[in-house]
Amino acid sequence: MEGNAGCIDLRALERLRTLGGGELLTNMVHLFISHAEPVLRDAEIALGRGDLEGVRRAAHSLKSSAANLGAYQVQNLAGTIEDLAEHGRIEEVQPLMAELQKAYLMAKTSLLAPPGKEDLFENPDC
Repeated sequence: MEGNAGCIDLRALERLRTLGGGELLTNMVHLFISHAEPVLRDAEIALGRGDLEGVRRAAHSLKSSAANLGAYQVQNLAGTIEDLAEHGRIEEVQPLMAELQKAYLMAKTSLLAPPGKEDLFENPDC
């Protein structure tokens, strides 16, 4: 397992597998997915209310969990959103939320790829 499959750095997944075996990796993937979807919804709701602190908290949470699985595009976008929200730049947050949703969906697809099929999801946009 090497390099980048789709939107996931496979080296991060391999590190998790080495630390705790396939069960840990599977649990981490499912935890990320079950955590990310409500966090993304919360961020959208907070943004709609103009609650930049809520956006910042959600982005921070997503950034951290994405990093654990090598979902670096999600991590980077969430980090940018976190910084913008912290500095009150709501007009710049809005367009990035759509990019974050797209990056998350691509990462989710890659994470759920059947073993050995990671190459099906290679994407030069990641």
